[in-house]
Amino acid sequence: MRDAFSTGRTDHETVSRYDLVLAVLPVPLAVGAVGGLLTSVPTAIGAGAGGLPSALVVGYGPFVDTPETPDASGRERDDAP
Repeated sequence: MRDAFSTGRTDHETVSRYDLVLAVLPVPLAVGAVGGLLTSVPTAIGAGAGGLPSALVVGYGPFVDTPETPDASGRERDDAP
């Protein structure tokens, strides 16, 4: 029997921290671009400056707060010694 994860079914009522990472990702970039449009700063500079925090968010997701894979019993594995 297939579990809910392998069939693509998930609990739609909960928001994971990875959903939040994806939702927050474009915010600094958009703020930088809008800031560039509303001020005398060139838009490319504003978007570039906003891209730096977005890059930190991208690095945070897979490297700092790595996803954990459930084992065959459905529990999350703890690979730490």
